[in-house]
Amino acid sequence: KKPGELKEYFRKFWENTDLYEVKVWFESTLANSLASIKYYFGFIDEHEDNDGIVMSFAVTEYTYIANWLLTFRDKIRIVHPDELRNKIIESVRELSDIYLNI
Repeated sequence: KKPGELKEYFRKFWENTDLYEVKVWFESTLANSLASIKYYFGFIDEHEDNDGIVMSFAVTEYTYIANWLLTFRDKIRIVHPDELRNKIIESVRELSDIYLNI
């Protein structure tokens, strides 16, 4: 593609697809382990912030990325959106109900 065509392609893609932007703060110690895997989850960009890295992702729904983010436990914070934060809270509550009642 010629310069500018790719940017235009992604602009149209965003307009015509139900994509949601997700922003997550990761502890800086995770940076190396995220180097390649982040692309499987719709990685867009990143910047340093508060002794960590804020990464942006484009997703079509929240369940897939929520399950991945749960693997990082207390080393992440959901910056945006609240729907993803609530999805993770719901998952943790469901797990608590299962494992605290054994």
